[in-house]
Amino acid sequence: MTYEEYKTQKALGSITPKCRFTLAKDPETDPRILIDIEKIDRTVSVRWALADNPSAPKQILTKMAKDGEWLVAIKIGANPSTPKATLQYLLKSRNLETIACSVASNPSTHPSILTSLAKYENERVQELVALHRQTPTSIIKTLCNSTYKKVRFIAEKKLEERKE
Repeated sequence: MTYEEYKTQKALGSITPKCRFTLAKDPETDPRILIDIEKIDRTVSVRWALADNPSAPKQILTKMAKDGEWLVAIKIGANPSTPKATLQYLLKSRNLETIACSVASNPSTHPSILTSLAKYENERVQELVALHRQTPTSIIKTLCNSTYKKVRFIAEKKLEERKE
């Protein structure tokens, strides 16, 4: 749906909640439509779809990170389009291991954030940091001394891969 078609359908009142959800999750949706949907639809399912959309404008992701809905925050944390500052905000404002895991699994997470996450006393978070392609080698070496056996194993394998 083009932006013009969307505006017409919206004016006619024919944009249903299901339609908004479908548009929100589609990476091909015009960013102007996504911005409008974020403004008018407060349902968790639509915001979850927006947060999961890799084409969602950064300003939407940043705004929704402050909403307080943890299911949305998890998706924002994993979204590769989420700005570094927003990822940092999520980690500081919510003390949830699920948020830390989503940020650690985000392929665009900055090495400085991964360095902080490596100190997180949670096996799954440390595993994800050890597996992340942007984790600095010095942090991988540190994870070789983790209290968690599986993390040590993953970190050692990662170091071997990097030597090749």
